[in-house]
Amino acid sequence: MSSLRFPLAALFFLLLGLLMGYAGLQDLRNSYRVVTTYPTTQATVTDVWWEDVGGHKNKRQVCAAEFRYRINDITYHGTSDTFTGFDEPAVGDTLELFYNPRDPQEARLNTFMELWSFPLLALLLGGVAPLLVSAYCVMRRRRDK
Repeated sequence: MSSLRFPLAALFFLLLGLLMGYAGLQDLRNSYRVVTTYPTTQATVTDVWWEDVGGHKNKRQVCAAEFRYRINDITYHGTSDTFTGFDEPAVGDTLELFYNPRDPQEARLNTFMELWSFPLLALLLGGVAPLLVSAYCVMRRRRDK
């Protein structure tokens, strides 16, 4: 029974790693497209608050902010909860953001956390899972000899 469980667990982690890697690559491509093709504008922070995220065992607080920006004399509003205590904005601060010229409501702040944190984390996890499966296979093969 344990010999049957091993290949299924290895296959599961391998597929999970490939899925995470694929999601990371897609989001990395999207962030690159935003940075290289979307115009930028300045947004003004209108509200800042801290919110709890995660479950009761791994609860943590993140800083969230609401901001507004104008494109072609139309005011848009957005929110972001990707701030840490190190880059917490204050009401009235100016932030740079990228916006979609076809749909200015679609906007992303020009911060590392907003643009690059998920794709890099997903790529890291996507690369680690297959490495762990490979290492486990090598160790098991050596043990079975």
